[in-house]
Amino acid sequence: MIQLIQIADDPNTDTSIVRLVGRGVDYLIPQFTYLISESETNHFFLQIATTNRNLSRYAANPFDTISLSQMLALLEDLGYSEDSIVSNITYYDARVEAMIGDDGEPETPFIRPTTGAINRLATSDEIIQYLRLSQVEGNDLRIGKLARSGEAEVAINLDDGILYHHMLVAGSTGSGKSELLSNIAHVASAKNRCVIIFDHKPDHQNHHQENPDAEIRSAFSIDGQDSSQRPVRYWTLDEFDPNSFSRVLGVRAMDLDPEILAGTIFYQPSEINQAETFAEIATAYATDQSSRRQDWTIRDLTQYVLSTQDGQLNNLLYGGNSVGSLHRGTMQALRRRLSRPGRIPPFVDPQPASNSLGQRRPTGDIDDVFKPGLNVIRIGEGHSRGYALFLTRLLQRARELRSVAVQQSPTVNNIPELEVIIDEASDIFTASSRYLRDVATDMLHNQIRRGRTLRIGYVISVQSAGDVPEYMRNNLNTTIVGRHRNLSVLRDALPTSRVEMLEQADRLSPGEMFVDLFEVPSLLLAKMDRSRSKLTVAD
Repeated sequence: MIQLIQIADDPNTDTSIVRLVGRGVDYLIPQFTYLISESETNHFFLQIATTNRNLSRYAANPFDTISLSQMLALLEDLGYSEDSIVSNITYYDARVEAMIGDDGEPETPFIRPTTGAINRLATSDEIIQYLRLSQVEGNDLRIGKLARSGEAEVAINLDDGILYHHMLVAGSTGSGKSELLSNIAHVASAKNRCVIIFDHKPDHQNHHQENPDAEIRSAFSIDGQDSSQRPVRYWTLDEFDPNSFSRVLGVRAMDLDPEILAGTIFYQPSEINQAETFAEIATAYATDQSSRRQDWTIRDLTQYVLSTQDGQLNNLLYGGNSVGSLHRGTMQALRRRLSRPGRIPPFVDPQPASNSLGQRRPTGDIDDVFKPGLNVIRIGEGHSRGYALFLTRLLQRARELRSVAVQQSPTVNNIPELEVIIDEASDIFTASSRYLRDVATDMLHNQIRRGRTLRIGYVISVQSAGDVPEYMRNNLNTTIVGRHRNLSVLRDALPTSRVEMLEQADRLSPGEMFVDLFEVPSLLLAKMDRSRSKLTVAD
């Protein structure tokens, strides 16, 4: 059995740390391994904070003020056999995670282990109990395992509480984010949720195939054709999407947020005035058309703006009141830019073109997305500018439908509970237009704040955790971070992180991630599973 013996503190010792020594010839204990400290009166749950240091017992002063030889002599006086103390020893710092109460449950460690306490490796059952990890039979809810878990593997599972309380997934390219997002989709689908994943690169166009490289393999069935598998539906905003299984989605301009529509059309940093003015006109136009109970399209709106005199627009906005008027130069620039092709995303009031055989690609209504199983929505690089616009409409509609379900009865399932996975969310938070960035970020923040009440969970995925505003991160209660180079940002994203962990952040291998799991008291080092179903492009 591997044992470490606690030695006395140095006067400068951090009180959350204990100092442990063991035989140098014994098995070396990896960083982040969990231990149990045992004495006659108290037991504690610890975690190795440093990799081993090889010290000589005959060194004069291996620590600041106390000789290691003196400490080992004290241990001999306490009755430890001489063969447990050799000339070369391994030394570790271990962090006190919890005190084990009389009822066997972990408690806040208001006291510490004492000199001479024996430390052994924690068992898997102890790790599960003291970290309060969710354990279920089977692999349906599993996303990975603890990288340091004692004598047996300890799975990391996602339960309803974690899914409802929202998640942040961050890591540089190659860290394994796409693999993780895929497995989160599998877990949420296993909970009978409607899972929506926004696919940019694309990574998620082959979920109807098993991943041959995964230990746990599972595929979805295209549109539920195989009743033994959960369904996957592919959607796209691009009429010419290469995925033959995908159906085209469009949105009506009259259903869109006028501010985000304006920010999408007038997206250059120098176009803030035009965006604000167009948003005012679009809002007033939509209100006027609604009062007349008339439907309208983006073409109707743009034609109205291009052909209507400034005086009439002033009347529409201000009713002839002198408190406001349109700026002539702004209107000239607005009309000039609005006339240019490519300003309006093609998924707004789309008119699908026929292919060479005169056949139109299958289309779908946005309400068709809200069904159990996995719904992959391909954004495509050409539509990144419209990401926030489409996302706003989809989330608005999700909120409307879920509100009806919640208000009618908790048991009514006219729309299932949702898990919305927003990949490459940095496109929203770092948009070149400050106007679009501000209104879109505010929209998403408000949706996340309301999500838990409506049983809508959000997963925000970015390359750098610093891209997500701090006030939004405060509402994301689980944080999973892969390889990261910006340590100051990582420290903000993982407030429970410690120096020894941050030092490893830029060295993590693909799939290795730090996990701050909702209601789990300790920051975990995990090895995430490979995606169960096949990814289009490896992340």
